[in-house]
Amino acid sequence: MTPLREIREKFKSEETVIQIFEIIYKSQNRRRMDPRQFFRAKQASDDASEIFKSLKFDDFIFHLKYFSGFGLGSFQNDRFVWNYDPKDLAAYILGKSDRIAKVDDLASDASAEEIEHSFQLRTDFKVKLTLPSDLSANEVKRLVGFLNLLPVEE
Repeated sequence: MTPLREIREKFKSEETVIQIFEIIYKSQNRRRMDPRQFFRAKQASDDASEIFKSLKFDDFIFHLKYFSGFGLGSFQNDRFVWNYDPKDLAAYILGKSDRIAKVDDLASDASAEEIEHSFQLRTDFKVKLTLPSDLSANEVKRLVGFLNLLPVEE
């Protein structure tokens, strides 16, 4: 793995990389990231630079894979999981800090935060679901598919 100092030096001249880390520095505080959801939200954001706004999703994924090659994170299922606190890493890459929290230093952030949902199915029955806070569109489709498989009376 390339030492972080060398990575920071290499990334200094890569404008798109700098713009991606600027967006991460301003907004990303979870180690687990749904790239599609993050990309769409940030492209619509007032914080996004023209360089980031002109970026295509495939290019964004290319850059995440590029970061993965340096040991900064990896894809796990349909999430990108940072090996460092993303805000700390972005601050370091951008030269705003020399402190980076390693995975071992982070509180157990390996699993997504959970959100309790409830749905009044009928007047006498409420459905309760616990779902990850970073639920993706693909996971919603899978959940709907599961519900469609349940045996029901017509």
